[in-house]
Amino acid sequence: MLFLVCSALWAVFTISVRQSGLKPLEVTATLTVPNGVLLLAWWLFQQPELTWNTLPAVDLAVLMFTQGIAVGLGSGVLYAYAISRLGAEVTSAIGSMTPVCCDLCHAAGSRCRHREHDSE
Repeated sequence: MLFLVCSALWAVFTISVRQSGLKPLEVTATLTVPNGVLLLAWWLFQQPELTWNTLPAVDLAVLMFTQGIAVGLGSGVLYAYAISRLGAEVTSAIGSMTPVCCDLCHAAGSRCRHREHDSE
């Protein structure tokens, strides 16, 4: 049931991006800035024990770059750009193939590891 609700929300988001006429960077900013503010507010009020001070600075910087900039901003900008160029229907159809492609890549990687293990 949760999967269906998430799929419906994603479809609404895709159509909304197309109908809004916003540029890809504006769409991404509209999503990431309020989420960042809410996350910061939650962190300040809850004071969770994240033990960030025990992480090496390099690991923390890599995590922030990878998750924050590359995945967070990059995926939002690229998805909105695809909607503006290809249209909401085509982008949604291509996006729905993502889980299948991930499964195929995982299966191919698993076979390669099994072959390497068997040859030893």
